[in-house]
Amino acid sequence: MGLLFSMLKELKLFISTIQELNDGFRTVQARIKASPGIPVASPTVSSWQIPASPLRSNQSATFPAEVDILIIGSGITGCAVARTVLKHPKGRDLRVTIVDAREICSGATGRNGGHIKESPYIDYEKLKKRYGEPAAKKITEFQMSHLQRLLDVAEQHAATDSSEIRVVDTVDAYFGRKVWDDAVRRLQGFLEAYPSEKAHYKLWNTEEARQEFLLPTVDGVITGPAGALAPYKLITAIYESLTTSEEYPDFTVESNTAVLDIQPPTRTGQFYTVRTSRGTISAKQIVHATNAHVSHLLPGLREKILPLRGQMTSLLPVPREASLPGGASRSWSFIYERGFDYLTVRPSGHIMYGGGWAQSGNQGMDDVGVAADDEQALFASAHLLGILPTIFDGKVLKGVEVEGRWTGSLGMSADWLPWVGKVPESVSGRKGAGEWVSAGYTGEGMVNAWGCGEALGKMIMGEVDDRLPEEMIITAKRVRRANPVDLFELL
Repeated sequence: MGLLFSMLKELKLFISTIQELNDGFRTVQARIKASPGIPVASPTVSSWQIPASPLRSNQSATFPAEVDILIIGSGITGCAVARTVLKHPKGRDLRVTIVDAREICSGATGRNGGHIKESPYIDYEKLKKRYGEPAAKKITEFQMSHLQRLLDVAEQHAATDSSEIRVVDTVDAYFGRKVWDDAVRRLQGFLEAYPSEKAHYKLWNTEEARQEFLLPTVDGVITGPAGALAPYKLITAIYESLTTSEEYPDFTVESNTAVLDIQPPTRTGQFYTVRTSRGTISAKQIVHATNAHVSHLLPGLREKILPLRGQMTSLLPVPREASLPGGASRSWSFIYERGFDYLTVRPSGHIMYGGGWAQSGNQGMDDVGVAADDEQALFASAHLLGILPTIFDGKVLKGVEVEGRWTGSLGMSADWLPWVGKVPESVSGRKGAGEWVSAGYTGEGMVNAWGCGEALGKMIMGEVDDRLPEEMIITAKRVRRANPVDLFELL
């Protein structure tokens, strides 16, 4: 009787567990099928946005009634599209307006980790398996080009110092023998495809890594090239440059202007009618540059680009005079058997530390499908605020002081790649050939978004950017094939 009772209890626990898993899956499924909505009005406060740009709440005295190009979203993508169009020989006289539902650059660009890092050796194998070697190489090289692209654009707008953009050595620290062995294998495969990169990457075994980087429990380290910056400062500096230039009198940036509805052109007209929170604007062409929120106005991208809430913190070391090895000239990734974190150090000494997704509720599933950034991710935040003194030797720091913590929403692509190009009618649900999109960077916006935005700007002007991999082009066929299950398999 006792044995039977015990078996029944175990069966009840098993059934309860399966039920909870099914309920959790259905909850996530419902979120990713629903509209992400427009950005919430009162987000958590990002330390990147302090002090705020003078354009923070910029609005024209008279809201434009008619434009040639309306760009929805004022982050890095919208900036790259606008700059590319305006600097095109045929673009200078175009009427271009950017609108944002909140303050300028207050979304993901003003909330991310500050890395320009693609870790190509990690992704190359899966890209090769999914898309073939030629495509994998083009995608990898496109991403690797972003560090120099962003360095160049910062210099062109005299924003190198203010944006804190710099080349850094990056440390990928692996905690767990299994993930370390896998990383070594992946690096070897990447270097076979790119022998010229051998001089840029170095393997550190357990003993070497623990001694060099003061990580007493690390299993191994891979170092390589990367970049770091304050993304909000770079993008707002570019906007300030463009809006104050006499060359572009018809370029405006409109904050706190949410797009509520889009109506297609009539048979006799060429303008879309766009209803916003500040009035109606007519636009010949519309660019959707809202990443995690993109499927609100493009319903065909629901389940193709999934919102994912991410957690960030800004910390100061305790004692205050302490510094992580390498300071601001080094960035870090901490890779565990389950999940990873990422870290940069600003020239001011602030530690910008993000991640903890796998430690969040229901192994991260509580954050899937969440586009709102007005609440902290509780367990991810607790992880980030407590783990650094454990990762590093006690000689490095004794603890951390919390300067800020905030969330942001990532746009996770169901097939891992961004979606760039002219929007099919089946995606927008509207007639017309004047809608464009660039979104879905899967947490790697700083090595995708600028190049995608530039390529999209050229497309709008009737040109082709040969650097953009064709696998990133949006087509109706690609939309039909994309399955969110594939994303979780790739993860």
